[in-house]
Amino acid sequence: MTVKELYSQEVKMKKKRSLNFQFNQKVLTCSQTLSASPTTIFPFLCPKREYDWIAPWSCHILYSKSGFAELDCVFSTDFPGDPHETWTIDRYEPDHLIQFIRFSESRIIHFKIELHEKKMEQPQQTGNNAEPFSHHWGNIEIIQLVYAN
Repeated sequence: MTVKELYSQEVKMKKKRSLNFQFNQKVLTCSQTLSASPTTIFPFLCPKREYDWIAPWSCHILYSKSGFAELDCVFSTDFPGDPHETWTIDRYEPDHLIQFIRFSESRIIHFKIELHEKKMEQPQQTGNNAEPFSHHWGNIEIIQLVYAN
């Protein structure tokens, strides 16, 4: 068998394996209570402002008209122990909701944070984490956070 034939056979086998691949998905949900209003918290949900409150935070802004969080903003992160990720903001509602899609070579994460004003004296943050999680090549990881204040 020639090298070309071996290569062709390998390509056919890879295609066959990829057609049979099943994605794994895991959904995580959490809830938190914060002692600040959504208008106070929301500005910190920005790649540049994360430096103010997340100690190991490091990012590189790839695209943003304003230089801060906004619809279609794209940035990357590279944390020790985690794969290099590219993030895009695909939903942006100031003081209420921000949603990211995070991509790496081994996972895709849907990450949503919602802020809600709580009617009681103390603000409450409700978290909803949806995460399909399996570090198998190509599986999707989804995280959704919903915060109520």
